[in-house]
Amino acid sequence: MSKFHLDIEAIYTRLKIIDNFLKDKNTISDLFYEKVDSAGRLSIAWPELLMLRGNLNRLGFILISLPLELRRIIIMFEEILGISKRRFMDEFGISTEMMGKFSGYYQLKGSRDCSLIEYKNRMNHKNTTFLTEKYPLILFASVSLLSRIPCKWIMHDTVKRDWDTLQFELLDPSPMTREEFLNTLYQLDFNSHDVKAIILYSVDLNAQIKLRIENQYGLVIIEAYDLELNARYLYEIEKLLGYNCISSGYMKTVVHERVNPTFLWKHPLSNNILKYPVEFIS
Repeated sequence: MSKFHLDIEAIYTRLKIIDNFLKDKNTISDLFYEKVDSAGRLSIAWPELLMLRGNLNRLGFILISLPLELRRIIIMFEEILGISKRRFMDEFGISTEMMGKFSGYYQLKGSRDCSLIEYKNRMNHKNTTFLTEKYPLILFASVSLLSRIPCKWIMHDTVKRDWDTLQFELLDPSPMTREEFLNTLYQLDFNSHDVKAIILYSVDLNAQIKLRIENQYGLVIIEAYDLELNARYLYEIEKLLGYNCISSGYMKTVVHERVNPTFLWKHPLSNNILKYPVEFIS
């Protein structure tokens, strides 16, 4: 039996465990047990998370079903965050100690036989206040922006399946004119991967539009984040992008029935092979 077949079989088994968890047939211990190493660390890969990106509705249910600390652990895996944890720490100046506490590793250290159910019961689930006394606001905002997970899901224990744009308020980017916005796109390094929060100011519409810009090696995903969007805003963005806008549609999210209007823009100097994001629907 090939290694590839074994991997597919393992992923299928994991997805079945996840389904049973959502149906209350499995516990949190069942969900996390195989992912904990002998030192009690959740360091084992989660390849099934890549498949769940194709079913964000299910991923959303999983995340809100978990206590805050365990939810953060899953979000901080590269399959969801989009970059490695080490790169995230380096780029945003997050210490190893702070990241360990933020993603719950310290609480989970110990024997693999330690019950995660007991761990869950020991936590205070009534605390839904913002945890600004422990972590810088940029940590919450950056994780939210990179992972496309609502910011409040990363800050609160008990959450609703609502969309939010809190990360833009916390990052507070300066509004850009149309010319500044286009210059930003052209100045992107088409041989790298990065994500930005941008606020586009439209003089004609006298409005500010919140945009998540993800550059994937020359394919730029321009995603509108506003809670309510006027069709005229979207028309103005598409017109502004010009012929380098190769497709338009929507990005699915972890919030049920919430899709974000999205434009795919090809950097004119890039010859890289373009790979559309799995969340994109045209």
